[in-house]
Amino acid sequence: MSVIEELKRPDAWDAKLRPKRLCDYIGQDEIRENLAVFLEAAKRRGEALDHVLLFG
Repeated sequence: MSVIEELKRPDAWDAKLRPKRLCDYIGQDEIRENLAVFLEAAKRRGEALDHVLLFG
């Protein structure tokens, strides 16, 4: 698949624009810090993170 064909897919731009790391979330300092705590706690317990709804 060529790059042009890939970018024509409806979900291609979503995947490219979405943050991939916590530091990529801009202007969400408090939420980002809370999410980091949730992730670290789940990791230490050896469990998956509970459902989290992200918007915006």
